[in-house]
Amino acid sequence: MNDVKLAVLGGEGTGKSALTVRFLTKRFIGEYASNFESIYKKHLCLERKQLNLEIYDPCSQR
Repeated sequence: MNDVKLAVLGGEGTGKSALTVRFLTKRFIGEYASNFESIYKKHLCLERKQLNLEIYDPCSQR
C-alpha cells in the first residue's frame, strides 16, 4: 500500500478546511470555523492501487 501525505495551504478564511471536509465526506459545509490544526486520514483506491491518504490542515495563525 502507498502512503501519500498532503498539506492544504492557503490564507486565512480561504476555505481550506471546508474543501478538505468536502473531499472526504462529499458534503459541503457553508460555515466552518477551524481554530485548530487537523490531520485527516482516508483509504482510497486510485487506478487499482490502494492509497493511505493523510491530509494536514493547519490552523491559520497571525
